[in-house]
Amino acid sequence: LTGHLLAQILAQQAGIAEAAGLHMQRIQRIAVHPQVQQQGVGATILRHLCQHYGKHKQTDWLGASFAAEPHVVRFWLASGYQPVWAGQRLDTATALPSLQVVLPISPAAQCCTKLLQAHFFHYYAGLQQAWQSPLATAILTLVRPTYAGIPNALVAKLLSQVGNAQGNVYAIRPYLYQHLLRIAKHSSKAQIWLAHSWQPSLSHKQFVALTRELVVEWQQQDKLDLSS
Repeated sequence: LTGHLLAQILAQQAGIAEAAGLHMQRIQRIAVHPQVQQQGVGATILRHLCQHYGKHKQTDWLGASFAAEPHVVRFWLASGYQPVWAGQRLDTATALPSLQVVLPISPAAQCCTKLLQAHFFHYYAGLQQAWQSPLATAILTLVRPTYAGIPNALVAKLLSQVGNAQGNVYAIRPYLYQHLLRIAKHSSKAQIWLAHSWQPSLSHKQFVALTRELVVEWQQQDKLDLSS
């Protein structure tokens, strides 16, 4: 994965290891001369790239990772690219989050994209709390996902990653939140974690450690409730 930013993000931050096993072409930059902008040139370039890689059948999907300015997001969405992940934090200079989009070409990439979209649907709720700026709110509206279903096996895999101190705690946050809400009586640790979800009070390090502890406890139960 070294050197491939998009594959690293999808495999490590989103926790979808299958993404690292597919052949991806990342579009790092696309630029159009100011005199011919807003004439469909950029969209045409992307269309030709898709036709080229689709014809040779050696690439599973195309993708990009970029600072999510609203007009840039609209450009990629209009070209058929689908948002599948986003950074938790806003850039301190631009107040913009990073956004990852993909265009599946092969059947394998289409299946993986469905998993990512399902995962992103639940992850999205946490972004609404994390992205506190008017500009970020506009971006959230643009990338709001619609696909909700997620396989229990995927949630179990994500929990296992976090329980083994390998996964991204923010990736499993929505599932842990749903699980805790179903419990009639909460431990003191669960109460602190839930309170942080409503009104942040923990440091990043404290939140990570507490999340991992609660995930391990969940895994140790006789029967895990992984329904979404």
